[in-house]
Amino acid sequence: MSDRVPSSPHAPADEAIVHTLRVQLEGVDQLVGILHGLIGRGGHRIRFAYVPGYRGPALSCSLTPRDEPYGDREARTYFDNLLPEGAARRDVVDHSGRPFDEDDVAGLLSVVGGECPGAVMVVPPGVPSPKVPGDLRSDYELLTDNELAETLRGLAAGLAPDDLVRASLPGVQPKLAVAYDADSDTFMRPRTYGVPTTHLLKVAPAREPRFAGVIGNEMLCMRVAARLGLPVAEMQRLAFDDVEALVVRRYDRTIAPDKIVRRLHQEDAAQALGLDRTLKYENKARAAGRAAGLAELLGPFSSFTVAPAETRDVLRRAVFANWLLGNNDAHMKNFSLLHPADGGQPTLAPLYDIVSVEALPGRWTEMAMRMHGTEVAAAVRRSDIEWLAAFDGSDRRPPGTVLRRRLGAFRDMAAAVLSGIAGVVQAEDASEDEAAPIESVARARLAILQREFGWNLV
Repeated sequence: MSDRVPSSPHAPADEAIVHTLRVQLEGVDQLVGILHGLIGRGGHRIRFAYVPGYRGPALSCSLTPRDEPYGDREARTYFDNLLPEGAARRDVVDHSGRPFDEDDVAGLLSVVGGECPGAVMVVPPGVPSPKVPGDLRSDYELLTDNELAETLRGLAAGLAPDDLVRASLPGVQPKLAVAYDADSDTFMRPRTYGVPTTHLLKVAPAREPRFAGVIGNEMLCMRVAARLGLPVAEMQRLAFDDVEALVVRRYDRTIAPDKIVRRLHQEDAAQALGLDRTLKYENKARAAGRAAGLAELLGPFSSFTVAPAETRDVLRRAVFANWLLGNNDAHMKNFSLLHPADGGQPTLAPLYDIVSVEALPGRWTEMAMRMHGTEVAAAVRRSDIEWLAAFDGSDRRPPGTVLRRRLGAFRDMAAAVLSGIAGVVQAEDASEDEAAPIESVARARLAILQREFGWNLV
């Protein structure tokens, strides 16, 4: 990678540059750009510029390569989304041990920018690239079942794991990032700093009774979604001593036959659409004067991909499956894109985090993204489902034959959901007790479809 750093443009008279950070991508052998952190009377601001002649993938569909720098409003939405959420963000401190202002995006990234999700890294000049490919044969060390159980038990209780078993991931559900070698059936942690992990271990938060049963719930919903023909992330359910976990293969990793692990560049829909990290839910986005609903997911987000019509079809069916199963928390950070290293258009990533939150003890009934204006899942009507089937990114309706075909696909999915749930139980991926509340939600949805469309599916 070239070490040439473009000269820093002068800050406005009332601002001073306090951070200069290099932006890099693993697998791209040229510098991507420079991020500046500025401070002035208006507080903390950032500015980002691609290096002249950059030919690699865009950092984001909302931040495509161009000659002129991106100002704070445009750059902040992307880089702020790279940072951890909640307590993990508040715990980041500077070299003197003082916490950063939560708006100091460049300051926070100067400390944790080497641990950004995916292939992106944001580091001070002179710091070696903190992300490198890993060799499963030499760059990792064994994690015993006892070590994993102890770490997962602590993670579920809200404790931080040791530094080499990574947990600096966005989101609030406890996750542990590890490496897994299928040939030896062993879990490992990095012994060489900066090498990728390959899998996430997800546990239920022990102190959150609203999420009781979430492991079996997510396992069942993901398996049913796959049975309904949707592309989902690979996962399995394992027990480590007395701790149950979901083992999810990271879709943004490749493992070559020679066991070299590499990261792939990815971004979620919030980043791609230029949404602030706090606006992943449609209601909050609307209150801030932004749009973050199904029209944006099926419209501009789908249009970013190499095959918009195919992407839109998958997302349309995913939204319907989420409604059938009660996954009402599907928001803008639950859909992602994978960017090719050659700078071409991205593809839709496999679906993930499919959980029937309506069937959990917390019983979340309001949808993160409204269906044609309807927010409560149980209040969805025929006109809402017909809108979902018809919407192609604009108000122009498709031909009647297309609409009927899409509604027919919805009907087929609905007809298969109960047998899909039963099949997952039969495969022993979830128990009957775990399936019962999700089946109850699905039956309620089928009753809506029978009333609205006359589909007799039970």
